[in-house]
Amino acid sequence: MTAAGQVNATPVQWTLAAGGNDHWYNLIDAPYTSWSDANTSANALSFGNLDGHLATITSAAENDFIFNILGVSDRPIWLGGFQDENAAEPLADWQWVTGEAWTFTNWESDEPNNSTWNDEDALSFAFWEAKGTWNDAPTEWEYYDTGGYVVEYESAPVPEPATMTLFGIGLISIAGHRFRKKTRK
Repeated sequence: MTAAGQVNATPVQWTLAAGGNDHWYNLIDAPYTSWSDANTSANALSFGNLDGHLATITSAAENDFIFNILGVSDRPIWLGGFQDENAAEPLADWQWVTGEAWTFTNWESDEPNNSTWNDEDALSFAFWEAKGTWNDAPTEWEYYDTGGYVVEYESAPVPEPATMTLFGIGLISIAGHRFRKKTRK
C-alpha cells in the first residue's frame, strides 16, 4: 500500500519563542499504512521550501508538542525511528531517519519488546496508553486501521564549514589552473 494519506491541517510550527526548533509538523491520516510506506511518503512531501521526513523526537518537550498539539491521542502513529535489522534485539541500535543522535527515548513500560514475530524495528506512539509513550512495531505492519504518521518539515542540512572550505579551495584551484593555462598561450 502506498501511504499518501490525508493531511489533517496546515502544518504547525514549534517556534523558538515557545522553546522549540522552528520546525513544522503535520499529522497525516493514513490507515493500513506500513512504516516503510509512511517513510517513503514523508520523504516525498514538502512545505514551502522545507523538506519532509518522518518526525524525529529528540526531547520530552518535542514529544509533548507533537503528541498534544497534533491530536495523536489513542492512535497508532508512525514516527521516524527505526532499528537496524541486524541489531541485538530489542534495545540496540535505534536510530532516527535523519541521522540525528538517538539520545532521548520515551518507551512505554515493557517496550521495546520485539513481541510481534520477533521483528519489531519501527517506532510508533503506544496507542493503547494514549499518553505519548512509544512502541516498537513491525516495519511492514499494515493493520493499524486508525493509523497515520507525523511529518516534520525542516530546511535541508547546511554543509559543515570544513566542507564549504574544501569546496572553496577546489573552486579557487580550478580557477587558478584555468588562469595559468590562458596566460601560457
